Amino acid sequence: MPEPQLVLVRGLPGSGKSTIAKKEYPDHHHFEADMYQYCECGKYNFHPEVHGRAHEWCLNETISKIEQGENVVVSNTFTRNWEMLPYFGVAKMYGADLVVREAEAPWANDPIVCAEKTVHKVPLEIIEAMKERWEELP
Repeated sequence: MPEPQLVLVRGLPGSGKSTIAKKEYPDHHHFEADMYQYCECGKYNFHPEVHGRAHEWCLNETISKIEQGENVVVSNTFTRNWEMLPYFGVAKMYGADLVVREAEAPWANDPIVCAEKTVHKVPLEIIEAMKERWEELP
């Protein structure tokens, strides 16, 4: 049985992370913390008080599929390197091939354009703060 692949796609809100995940990894299970914030009717309702649970859910879903030997793509902002560490551990524990990608849209590093394109209506000041704390991969 081939080793599963775990792909992490990182970038600012509106930078094209979900598009990369869906278009370039159609055979992978796709998870992102924002998926936890959708109600049963399919409407996105962001509640900051469940943000931590959303990320925990995303990691647990990833673990479940990787344990089964299935491929996973996770698209989250991952602005700081430590935010990816639990996924690095999952890849190591289960012998998964780990790939880290950054959003590649021409506007991916422009907070103003990202704010215009984000489907979750993240305010510009939040995106600018995320850009300020962005850490390059070591």
